[in-house]
Amino acid sequence: MHEPVEVRARDISGSLFKKSDMSATTFSDVNLEKASFENINLRGASFRAVDFGGATFECVNTGEDRPKVPVTFEGVEFDDCTFQRCIFSGVHLSGCELKGMTIDGIRVTEMIKAYKSTRRDDAASLLDRFLGKWQ
Repeated sequence: MHEPVEVRARDISGSLFKKSDMSATTFSDVNLEKASFENINLRGASFRAVDFGGATFECVNTGEDRPKVPVTFEGVEFDDCTFQRCIFSGVHLSGCELKGMTIDGIRVTEMIKAYKSTRRDDAASLLDRFLGKWQ
């Protein structure tokens, strides 16, 4: 087992990390622009105040050959990002700004609005039918 590393207030842009165990590594106030991580174990790593501008994440998983461990993104700005061919099963969004977000070209805010409207209509219809039986 390796000793966890702390990388703080560094410019390591353009760096290449390959076939390494970087689990429990802490990156804080780091410029990772154009850095590359290939075949890296980042389990338990933390990234705070890190610049991932122009980053690409490919073939990333949360535990293919071992138990999956949930990943948390908090206070992350995904402005103008693209997610393609990703698996979002079990993903929870809470307290997120969804303005401008689309799924297959459909605005998510409009989807949520339509869903809530449909649910309200369905609930009202059920309530009317239920109450109608007792009148």
